[in-house]
Amino acid sequence: MRYGLFATAFLVLFLPAALHAQWSVEAGAGWNTQGGTFTAPCGCQYQNGSGLALRAAVSSDLISLMGLSIGVKSGIDYKQFSSSHIYATGTGPGSSISGYSVPIDSINIDDNGDFTTTYLTVAPYARYKIPVVGLTIEAAAGIDYLLSSHFLQTWSIANAFLAGKQVSGVKYASTGLGDTIPENGPIQNLATTRYSALISLGYPLNFMGLDVSPTITADIPISNIRSANSNDLNPTYWHVATYYASVAVRFGQ
Repeated sequence: MRYGLFATAFLVLFLPAALHAQWSVEAGAGWNTQGGTFTAPCGCQYQNGSGLALRAAVSSDLISLMGLSIGVKSGIDYKQFSSSHIYATGTGPGSSISGYSVPIDSINIDDNGDFTTTYLTVAPYARYKIPVVGLTIEAAAGIDYLLSSHFLQTWSIANAFLAGKQVSGVKYASTGLGDTIPENGPIQNLATTRYSALISLGYPLNFMGLDVSPTITADIPISNIRSANSNDLNPTYWHVATYYASVAVRFGQ
């Protein structure tokens, strides 16, 4: 599938020039929302994450008739989101937790996860321009191939207690710091393909002789993203929906 997507992306970039078809360049930014649950190698679970989205694409209209255009677009999609929760642990009165700079018997850890993924996207689409109104409606089927991913997990000491009393100045004994980084690398055993439905509304304008179309798009996930630990065990399933605004500039006939 990877080579098919790369071949399609290549055609989207060079076929319009060969056919003298209308083509466009689009760029935009938006907001990601996480659904489902991501489980880190340590067993920590992250939900309800959110963050920044960036997208750039080139599209070509292969068929245009009576306000209806059918074509394909290809581009790069960057998704980032963060999720955090408080992890509480303790041994109970009369004993202490090891690994910290001072004796404590309970502690609250702020467990924060930062996630990024970058995809090569290919999306066949149908776009219709409503007569008189001028508004365009576009529906596309997104097929995304994973280029890279990253997961940064940070544990920060929120507060700690001994015999029911809060203890100040608690650090990790191994580093002397108030936070540590258990994970900092690619998301393990991440699914390489993502499928989505994209619904867009645009309004073409003439700006300095250019056909410029401000657009809003909902990127709705169809498939879940599978990820698992380093042994490809304990898989979890999650997804990311994106809502973004963009501007497309159209060229050609």
